[in-house]
Amino acid sequence: MRPDRPPGGAGRRGRFVRPQERPGRTRPSLLWIRCRLPREILRAADLLLRDGSFPLVWIDLGRLPLPDLRRIPSTTWHRFGRLTETKGTAALLSTPVPAIPAARERYRIESSLSLACLEEPRESLWQRLRLIPLRLSGAANPESPARPATAAG
Repeated sequence: MRPDRPPGGAGRRGRFVRPQERPGRTRPSLLWIRCRLPREILRAADLLLRDGSFPLVWIDLGRLPLPDLRRIPSTTWHRFGRLTETKGTAALLSTPVPAIPAARERYRIESSLSLACLEEPRESLWQRLRLIPLRLSGAANPESPARPATAAG
């Protein structure tokens, strides 16, 4: 860490973001790493999962072009799964299409949100999201759709 930068600072391709403090709440830390290339995304995710000091690692692959997403070998996803088991970290991977065969649980998020919703309170927006389970761990038939659930915030 350089003395002229705050803890976390800004890196070449990543950034440490501290959420705003809210009265009466503890201030959680959020490590946000922004990557440009698929190999950088996977390398950062691998390092965070291996570290084991993060309870949740969210890997957003939503803007990755589908050909790049499909080029990621399934062994990568299996390795990430083993790391989450051994380190006790939860991994949340968001993709535009079902693309990770090793996923234990799979959900689709549906909403009816528009730009006008930017003016609405966050609590009312949570009520408009629907979390549709597609594959649940421990289900008798893991590929059969389960009943819809409403997301809660």
